[in-house]
Amino acid sequence: MTSSKFTDNVDLKNVNIKLESHTVSTEDMVSMKCVYDLMFNKIEPSNNNKLKVLNHLINKTTDVNELRKYYSKRVGIFFNMRQWKNVLDDIDHIQQYGELNGAMSILKVKASIQNELPR
Repeated sequence: MTSSKFTDNVDLKNVNIKLESHTVSTEDMVSMKCVYDLMFNKIEPSNNNKLKVLNHLINKTTDVNELRKYYSKRVGIFFNMRQWKNVLDDIDHIQQYGELNGAMSILKVKASIQNELPR
């Protein structure tokens, strides 16, 4: 494997990458492939990865507005995955924190209908 003089002298532990309003240290990344993907590719994470992140945020968050936002995002993912029971469960959580907006009310009706249809 050939390496250049430049790459031999780079201390990756001290490299920070600015992504929109967040700074990511390479120490926190799994590999340089991740760095490359973050810098050069538009990465669309899988629904399962999105759900893992949202589950973590929901479990760690106490701010009601943030919880509503995370549950709403999760509703959209579950809806696209056709997991109607999960959609309805998350909408129930959102309702605990206040009224549903129009879009969420429509998703609730659609998921209710789908959930009741025979399989």
